[in-house]
Amino acid sequence: PCGLGQADGQRINIKAGRFVTLAGLEVIEAPDNWNISRSFMFGLGIPFTHTGVRTNFGLWNDFFDVYLGLNNGWDVALDNNTFKTLENGLGYTLFEKLHMFHTIYWGGETAGTVNGKRFLNTNTATYDITDKLSVMGEINFARQNDVGTLPTPEANIWSGYAAYARYQFTPKFALSSRSELFRDDDVARGLGAAGATQSDRTFGQTFT
Repeated sequence: PCGLGQADGQRINIKAGRFVTLAGLEVIEAPDNWNISRSFMFGLGIPFTHTGVRTNFGLWNDFFDVYLGLNNGWDVALDNNTFKTLENGLGYTLFEKLHMFHTIYWGGETAGTVNGKRFLNTNTATYDITDKLSVMGEINFARQNDVGTLPTPEANIWSGYAAYARYQFTPKFALSSRSELFRDDDVARGLGAAGATQSDRTFGQTFT
């Protein structure tokens, strides 16, 4: 993306182009994650990238880190309908070490129609207990309206919950853990829909 505008003390950034999502803890770039694999929520429940416009600025002497944006939707370069997707993010730090970040996405994600709006809310927290021990947590909820398919023709609902811990033994060696639960209540977001498990709940435990 291209960025415009930044001033010392009173900062505001505007990006136009293609950029990674604000949702979730894990990212596309593998070295920036604690584990070698990604969670089920990352792969099945949230978007990867967006194409559009995003602004970022600080409030209350940068206590709040605010994001606002308008884009073409989930993982599409060109919009596949006539309704844009709204995004917002809010980050802040409590007690000097507890960092919180909340995001909301809402818009039309169904090709060829403005009906069936999709809503996504993600909430993350990271905390450095000591210089070597850190923990993270993530709670996500999503709803796709007007899907028109059984068993729930009104909406598909999915959610994800994950807890992480990492201990940095040396500058080059760390042990990380991720415990996660992905709930696909209507078996519509991947594992069940693809016929792999036909399960609406998938639990994972990962060590790296």
